Amino acid sequence: MTPSKPVARTPKVRKSPTKAAAKHADAALAPETDSPEHVVAVRRRPSRADGMRTQELILETAAVLLEEHGFEQLSTGLICKHAGLTPPALYRYFPNKYSVLFELAHSLLYRQHELLSTWIDDGGFEWTDRTQGLVKLDQLQLALRQMADSQKGAIWIMRGLRSVPLLLSLRVSARQVMLTTMMKGILAEYPTMPRRALQIPVRLLGEIIHLETELELDEPNLNNAELRRNVSLAVVSYIDALTKR
Repeated sequence: MTPSKPVARTPKVRKSPTKAAAKHADAALAPETDSPEHVVAVRRRPSRADGMRTQELILETAAVLLEEHGFEQLSTGLICKHAGLTPPALYRYFPNKYSVLFELAHSLLYRQHELLSTWIDDGGFEWTDRTQGLVKLDQLQLALRQMADSQKGAIWIMRGLRSVPLLLSLRVSARQVMLTTMMKGILAEYPTMPRRALQIPVRLLGEIIHLETELELDEPNLNNAELRRNVSLAVVSYIDALTKR
């Protein structure tokens, strides 16, 4: 079937907005609610120093509020109140609280990846015996925990990555980047291992390592040293089994 030709329409001439209309339009950037149906994306990347400071203030304030109140109680109104900003100033950069969480999560995942990359470059997967492997894995887990401790609201950011559907794409893409990094590190030590056979095992290793950090943050009464030791034992045993196979 031949598609019909589009009907030409006469464009409407739009008048230049007055200052009052422009101000009203700026305020209209604010979404009606902080519902997850709104797009999760940073509205605008600041290019000037004052814009960067404003965005950083928003993120720092949101992280502190996450730590104090949790994600459900967080709102753009609460962020504005504690940051001393007007709603239009916040909505210029973030459409809602999910966008703020997205940016916080992106920053945390980036720092985790940098830490993992450094650990691998420093010989994280190089061990001559089981004991050395356990020590190195414990060092990685301890470093991840310390980094999470330095990030306000880290546990809520991690929970959001697992429970907020709109953050799934970020979590999946970050997982893929970490998989590639870990794969490169393991193949450097075990070059005869088939890459295809390592896809799922290495992904599971990454999940286990990051799950340990979440458990420590979620359940502070756990024996953290024992928890890290068990995770290290599981990872080292898993890699031993893979290489022997």
